[in-house]
Amino acid sequence: MQKINLNEIERKISYFFKNKGLLIQAFTKDTYNEPNVENNQSLEFLGDRVLDLVVTNILIKKFGHICDYTDKELSDFPLYQYKTDEGFDEGIFTSIKQQIVDNENLSNVCKKLDLIKYLRMGKNDINNHENEKIKVQADLIEAIIGAIYIDSNNDGFALENSISFMFDLDNYFIYGLYKNDNYISLVQECLQKKYKYLPEYIFEEKTINNDINYQATLDLNKIFPNVISKQTASSKMLARKQCAKCWPVLFKTVPERMHMY
Repeated sequence: MQKINLNEIERKISYFFKNKGLLIQAFTKDTYNEPNVENNQSLEFLGDRVLDLVVTNILIKKFGHICDYTDKELSDFPLYQYKTDEGFDEGIFTSIKQQIVDNENLSNVCKKLDLIKYLRMGKNDINNHENEKIKVQADLIEAIIGAIYIDSNNDGFALENSISFMFDLDNYFIYGLYKNDNYISLVQECLQKKYKYLPEYIFEEKTINNDINYQATLDLNKIFPNVISKQTASSKMLARKQCAKCWPVLFKTVPERMHMY
């Protein structure tokens, strides 16, 4: 039997199992040939659904709140409604969630935590380096989440804590881990929807160490006083991408807090 360091894994995922067998199962691929050993396919299926729900719940908590609601016709009853922060709607929620639960991001989480080395596979999978595939790495993260769901008896706090820890979501929401191309579209989408404002990038050619570079400036002074981002890169496209990429930090300078990451 291939041995795995359970204590090390539990520290990396910030969850300690009562039933260690579930953790071992999460790290057992269907090609691993050993009698009376369950593979991780069912846990992977479960984890995929759980991850989607937990991440959605985290987003709802972070970017919205329950508030009092007054209705004259129903004034005798205490009423509350859920309200999202400014600049957020279903499209923004969906975009953020999809990038968190995307296979490529799950693969990055798996590699960052160095978990794939413990995956138990069949000899052919080992010879074919299956553990290097994005899908296999993503499936492992989903299987781990599925195992936590069962072991914790669907403990929402334990699930949110472990997923936030593994995915480093606090850092994600501060700086954003979007691909650069998505930054540009998110900046434009949020500003157009909320403020009917189309962001403009101004370019200036600069020479640095005899090489031509371009400085991009994103000036939002028309809607937010003194909010300006400047970035320099080797091409206009890259400078524009880097300029847009700074926008989570940029909006922290706005007096009224804006959760538009």
